[in-house]
Amino acid sequence: MRNFKIVRVNSDYCDYLRKFDSKVSYNKGSKKLRPFVGVLFKIDKWEYIAPLSSPKPKHKLMKIDLIFLK
Repeated sequence: MRNFKIVRVNSDYCDYLRKFDSKVSYNKGSKKLRPFVGVLFKIDKWEYIAPLSSPKPKHKLMKIDLIFLK
């Protein structure tokens, strides 16, 4: 089993990444930066993380797949 870290990502860095990928989460507008969970996987020198969020009612209906895990 792999150990995950909870990390906080600088909002300026998220803005920079969004120039290359529109699916990068926004990380502004609250007192604290949104937490991310990672490192999910690593390809070459790049480490990939995912935003941590609270469950929403629509999540009960969603099926687990490549981009969604309950």
